[in-house]
Amino acid sequence: MKNKLLIVSISVILITIFFNCTPKVFQGDLLLQNINIINIESGKIDLSMDVLISADTISNIYKNGIKNNYSVKSVIEGKGKFLIPGLWDMHVHSWDFHEHYAPLLLANGIVGVREMNGNLQRINELKKNLEEKKYNGPIIISSGPIIDGHPPSQKSFVVASTPEEGRSIVREQKSQGADFIKVYFGLEESVYQAIADECKKLGLTMAGHLPNKVPLELSVEVGHQTYDHLYNVLARISDGKGLEEMESSRKGAYTGDNFVNRVSYTAKTYNPSKVDTLYNVLTSNGQRYICPTFTMSEGKIRLRDTTYIGDYRKNYLPWVEPKDRSEYFTKNEFEYKRNLEIWYLEALKLVKPLSDRGVKFLAGTDYPMWFCYPGFSLHEELEILVEKAGLSELEALQTATINPAEFLRLSDKYGIIESGKNASLLILNKNPLDNIKNTHSIDGLILEGEYFNRQKLDSFLESRKRKE
Repeated sequence: MKNKLLIVSISVILITIFFNCTPKVFQGDLLLQNINIINIESGKIDLSMDVLISADTISNIYKNGIKNNYSVKSVIEGKGKFLIPGLWDMHVHSWDFHEHYAPLLLANGIVGVREMNGNLQRINELKKNLEEKKYNGPIIISSGPIIDGHPPSQKSFVVASTPEEGRSIVREQKSQGADFIKVYFGLEESVYQAIADECKKLGLTMAGHLPNKVPLELSVEVGHQTYDHLYNVLARISDGKGLEEMESSRKGAYTGDNFVNRVSYTAKTYNPSKVDTLYNVLTSNGQRYICPTFTMSEGKIRLRDTTYIGDYRKNYLPWVEPKDRSEYFTKNEFEYKRNLEIWYLEALKLVKPLSDRGVKFLAGTDYPMWFCYPGFSLHEELEILVEKAGLSELEALQTATINPAEFLRLSDKYGIIESGKNASLLILNKNPLDNIKNTHSIDGLILEGEYFNRQKLDSFLESRKRKE
């Protein structure tokens, strides 16, 4: 009897050992095998990892080589490659040509865009088409039409001349599906405050340009979240009278002489000794973000640059770029260019000190503005942030990954690589922490769990290349 009990006990032990030693089978749809994962928060690299993806979600991450068994539909070999979150362009104008731009964006590793002047009816159609997989493209976060004062800088803008008009526009755009509200240069202070207050009531973020007549301190107080282009932010640390006293009327914000005056004023009166004041203001009431769009600034400076005019990337646009750009020039073009260059250099100097003090930056291009190309120019923006503005490679990568996710309140899905996050990932052949230019070395893209290899991404580019 004792012998039988002993045999049974030994058998149970052996069976238990057998099942405990049998490798567990991990199931999923896609496996990235033996790839190096860049922690976008710390800069640490986890070497030789397996990333298991189920549907559109990262289901688990394991160390490669521990004899895990996987049951998956597809395996991607990642040896020697680097994995980062998919990139975001946080300042675009694309709703009218989004379906044309989408392949260019994906080919350049961009998985999300922030549309800054959206036609909401069209935006909602695009979002629906993306959700129904009618075409492949980045997700869209969009404002409605820009809210400006009278007269508006562009015909597509909506005018708010009174506080109640401002509130009404915010409510209307909210009901039409706007993700946030964008404001512009020409708003009166009382109207701007009303818009900010209505945004708070409705749970909307207010972003865009700092209006000419609104003090920076007030904008921070009422909750302006992103300052795009830095124009009037930089002006607030200039000597002399306020910009609003320079303007007897408003003209086009991009080509009018008043815009030239604003840039010229800032360039001539900028006072570096007041920089600390700017830091203190921007960090006085919660987190603030700046989207500088330096690529666009360089494009404005180089309107006459024949090298830029011959840029091969123009062949991917849905229109033919004019060789004669004189229509964009102002009456005092020489002064404008000279002062814009001065302004640009001063703006670049602000980036690293502001970043070190906790102000966060967002990578944005403002495509399709002058020499800003969908997809391509985001990499150029990252290079400017490192090579000219002084950010580290990691800090620059954060402006296109984790910072956008935090700002958009999408950190539960995007921004870093970990279990449970959305599987929108970029596979690189070279380490971008060694050189920011390595973001160009795209081997493949995973968008919402769907894998596109380099050959497929190249076909996206080819599909949009205009034959000349």
